[in-house]
Amino acid sequence: MDSHLRGNDVGTCKSGMHPALIALAKQLNTYEIQYHMDSADFFIKYSQGETSDDEDFVEWAGNHQHYLALHQELENRLQNVA
Repeated sequence: MDSHLRGNDVGTCKSGMHPALIALAKQLNTYEIQYHMDSADFFIKYSQGETSDDEDFVEWAGNHQHYLALHQELENRLQNVA
């Protein structure tokens, strides 16, 4: 997952990364360690109904979707700058 965090988000913060994206990546990493599964693999299983609706899984799925949306937004911004 960390390989998806390259690049600079112009004007968002001094570190060059969107703070929400970093926070989500950390949370996703916590779930990945806890459940021994990559977020993308988890989300496929979750979407296909192969997991329970446990609170952690619902939150993990939402965080994964939010991460993907922010990552796409960052990619779009970077393309507009280049």
